[in-house]
Amino acid sequence: MEGFYSSDNNTIHSRYWTSGGGWMNSGQDKYLRSAAGTGITGVSCEESHIEIFYVGTNGNLAHSCLLDSGANWVVDSVLAGSDWGTLANKGIGALSRNSQHQEVWWITTTGTINLASWDSLNDWGYSSMRPDGTAHPSSGIAILARSNVRENVFYIGSDQKVYQRFWIDGMPIVWKFEKLSDLHAAPGSSAAVSMNSQHMEVFWTALDGSVTHVYW
Repeated sequence: MEGFYSSDNNTIHSRYWTSGGGWMNSGQDKYLRSAAGTGITGVSCEESHIEIFYVGTNGNLAHSCLLDSGANWVVDSVLAGSDWGTLANKGIGALSRNSQHQEVWWITTTGTINLASWDSLNDWGYSSMRPDGTAHPSSGIAILARSNVRENVFYIGSDQKVYQRFWIDGMPIVWKFEKLSDLHAAPGSSAAVSMNSQHMEVFWTALDGSVTHVYW
């Protein structure tokens, strides 16, 4: 496993763990021009692949990737430029449902929610999923997949309530949008987990600093 963090000079570093060696530094910076305070999220489609996503210095969506466990990282890549909005630092989430698919969601400073998805046949495709003013600019995005045909995306709306979009393969409406709760959420990160295909749970911080959750 591997953990990523941004240092005071806005360089992204990592530490990784192996059963034989414990925790170690990777020795290779993942990006040299990340935005101050950027959020970082990552996916792994298979055991030899890691990809991380974050905000570049000019507000674009940037990524670095390791495509082979014996190779060096490919860094400094722009995934979405200014035509897809300026990213809010906290609002990035990524998911891989299987080895042939990955996607990354992000919130812009105007509250737009965008999506970039990749599959092995079509490379990256881009979509604007919700218009300006939908999400709070300081919202995080939490994504989970209960199976490879079901996916949920959670975020804090501009009214500081928690919302979701969900997708079930084969539904006439591909993505559906709904409010999860009338309880207010403090702008910031949220988290979601699925213990199995019949369960999911979402956590967020309330305005008084307490941790709130809903489950299904």
